[in-house]
Amino acid sequence: MLVENKTITSYIFFIPKESKNNEITAVKRPVFDLTKVEITDELATVSMIADRINCILIETGSKKTYGKQINDWLVKKGYLQPEVVNGKTFKIPTKSGEALGIISEERTIRGENSKVNFFGREAQNFIVKNSMEFLNL
Repeated sequence: MLVENKTITSYIFFIPKESKNNEITAVKRPVFDLTKVEITDELATVSMIADRINCILIETGSKKTYGKQINDWLVKKGYLQPEVVNGKTFKIPTKSGEALGIISEERTIRGENSKVNFFGREAQNFIVKNSMEFLNL
């Protein structure tokens, strides 16, 4: 299932070179079609979600997003919180984040203990649906 049928558009204003009166022309162009971003029942990492969003952003010529940008936004919104463990800072789900479907698992990556967040369908949908808040388009 995809996010609600919603296309975000923007307008570009410019003065064409051929314009004799310096008339301003507005061109409407689709920036980000939320319905095209894949949402799955399988748990996804924040990097996977960013990659799915980027597939659509690249089609429109927009700037890419990154997992860090999404995580920082989720912290700002109160769904993740920083936690320091052995001198390393991890972002873990708050109670609100857990209710949204964000889970944190301990993993060993390259011999070091780490915490990895996974996002369920509802959390993926929430991020995509509200992505205009962190995309800066």
